[in-house]
Amino acid sequence: MSLLPERHSRPSVDRLLCIAAAAGAEAAVRLHVARGDDLECRDKHGFTPLMIAASRNRAGVCRLLLQAGVNINSRDPGGRDALKIARESASPDAAEAILESISVSSSTEDQSHDQGRNLIPQARLSEAMPTQSEDASRPNEL
Repeated sequence: MSLLPERHSRPSVDRLLCIAAAAGAEAAVRLHVARGDDLECRDKHGFTPLMIAASRNRAGVCRLLLQAGVNINSRDPGGRDALKIARESASPDAAEAILESISVSSSTEDQSHDQGRNLIPQARLSEAMPTQSEDASRPNEL
């Protein structure tokens, strides 16, 4: 037994990410994404940062996390995903951001031929990209 007072350890990176998600601190969340921190970490209630942001109507944070590739199908201990949590928490902006991500990913999957990876096939990519002569005539449309 020590006579020194107990030192509280510094908050973990996971906890700081969860706090940033709850607060809607998009710059802090971007920093965690850029550093490669675990975006699938869980808080003491079993919520991922996406679920936390969804429950607090933090649409910007939801978009950032979804663009970073978090698992949209993760479930809390009660079996709810982020969209259901957003709806139950009366978080319309977060629910809309999640729905947008679902529709974008499903339309991208429809175009992909690479076993579920979100890639645009080479033939469609060349159709979508203008030729060099078209680039010169329309420089600002890219």
